[in-house]
This record gives sequence, structure tokens and C-alpha cells, in this order.
Amino acid sequence: MLYGRVAALMKSLRIQALSKVVYREAIFYGTSDNREKVSLIYWLLPYMQRYIYKMHRDTYINFQKNDIMKISNLQVVVVDKLFHKYVLRGLESSSKKRFKCHCLLQVSIYVRFCH
Repeated sequence: MLYGRVAALMKSLRIQALSKVVYREAIFYGTSDNREKVSLIYWLLPYMQRYIYKMHRDTYINFQKNDIMKISNLQVVVVDKLFHKYVLRGLESSSKKRFKCHCLLQVSIYVRFCH
């Protein structure tokens, strides 16, 4: 996020921040049923929520205000390969390049919100 004079200039020129225009779309292959790892993620959720609340309170509050991104809509999927690409909001344009996602665990975990 931009601050100070640059942010004021961009706002006066009606130029949106890049984070408001571009988002990442997940591309994944090889979903598998791995209940142990999914159960572990669900067990960790309250601790992750508490960490985000204490360390990034504004993000947590914005997250809770968004009806689509409620914890009850969370779905955890274990996948073999996980990539992402950049997409422009409101347009059908996206990058052709895929970026490999790295995970601290030995498997890739994709978390998405179901509507």
C-alpha cells in the first residue's frame, strides 16, 4: 500500500493501486483426499486467527466484514502441484506465465472460500 504524497497524487489522478486492480488466481493439479492434513489445518485455524488478530488487526477486521470470506466458507484442498497467475479485475485478461507456489509443508495446500 502506498502512503504519503504518492498515494495522494495517485488518488487525485484517479489511479487505483495495483493491489486493487490485479489479483492472483490459483491453478492446481492432482487433488487428493488427505484428511489428516486437512484436519490439521482446521485444528490450527483458531491459532492462525488469533495471530492475525494480534499482529494484523486491520486485515483481520476487513476479513471479518467480508461475507464471502467467512471462516465457515473455508475449504482446504491438498494438491500435487500448485501454481498461480495474475489476473486483471473486471477484464478477461490474465498473465500467460504461471508461478510455482512453494509450501513449507511437503505437500501443497490450497485454501479457497466457497460461495
